[in-house]
Amino acid sequence: MVGATQSTEAWKLLSKAEKIIILGHRNPDGDSVASCAALSSVLMNRGAEVEIVHPTEIPARLQFLKGPHKIGEHSIKPDVIVALDIAEKKRTYFPETFEGIPLINIDHHECNPNFGDLNIVDGKASSAAEVLYGLLKEWDPRCVTIDIANDLLFGILADSIVFQTTMTSAKTLRESAELIDMGANLRRLSLIASGAAEPEKLKFWSEVIGLAREVSPGLLSVAIPTTFMKEKNQPLKMLEGFVNFAARNCTAGVVVVFSEQPSGAVKVSMRSHELDVAKIAAKYGGGGHKNAAGALSKAKFDELVPSLLAEIESSM
Repeated sequence: MVGATQSTEAWKLLSKAEKIIILGHRNPDGDSVASCAALSSVLMNRGAEVEIVHPTEIPARLQFLKGPHKIGEHSIKPDVIVALDIAEKKRTYFPETFEGIPLINIDHHECNPNFGDLNIVDGKASSAAEVLYGLLKEWDPRCVTIDIANDLLFGILADSIVFQTTMTSAKTLRESAELIDMGANLRRLSLIASGAAEPEKLKFWSEVIGLAREVSPGLLSVAIPTTFMKEKNQPLKMLEGFVNFAARNCTAGVVVVFSEQPSGAVKVSMRSHELDVAKIAAKYGGGGHKNAAGALSKAKFDELVPSLLAEIESSM
């Protein structure tokens, strides 16, 4: 994390602000939504008017994370803006009217270019939630309620894939234990973060697993065309959580799930033990973390699958 000066200045801005907008990234994940929800609660409990703006819809499985969420729009004129868990500015909602407003950048992506006026970026943290919890302990240790503790723990669990990524450190575990001591529900949150599925979804996933192919030792691919989804009469939301389920229950070092979208684009989700899949995702216009990354490609499904798999094989 950067020095104490940036953190102190950030808290001074937030403490004085009456209206604050928190920005999440497009295609919201558990860490993004949970961190935004936690920070919004802290600030609203202090009397600020807060909006959380996500560029795209929040997945159904994450809608238990409550907060003043808005999608692709805002209705207040903020005194301060907080970009939370955003690796690069282009991945968030940022209209021209935001230019010139103090921007606090809180993140854990090593590739973050420090695009804020104040930048608090810890590339060694497991998640934005871990970075945020460290800040809250410094800013006001008493501000973390049970609900906020639950949000923060879920963010850590989601991005660490329940303490499985290489970014999970002893510090991650100690801070998670502190949140559990505050009342966070590890059992419930772990089930959600790990992609535990209801019976109907699990039954469908058993059919999706039939598409799995071991490309080479240590590399598993699951390519799901739109024709398969139509044949099974299932919406794309039924695939939410599948990549984590597959990665957790397979010994392959890299798991890649391709899902063709109705628009013709292809969603790519990658999980790994050691390989830096974020670097590969970046080549296809995506991003993420070393062990968990993805992209949305406009390439044709039948062309993208073999080319991306060849890229991964050459990197292993």
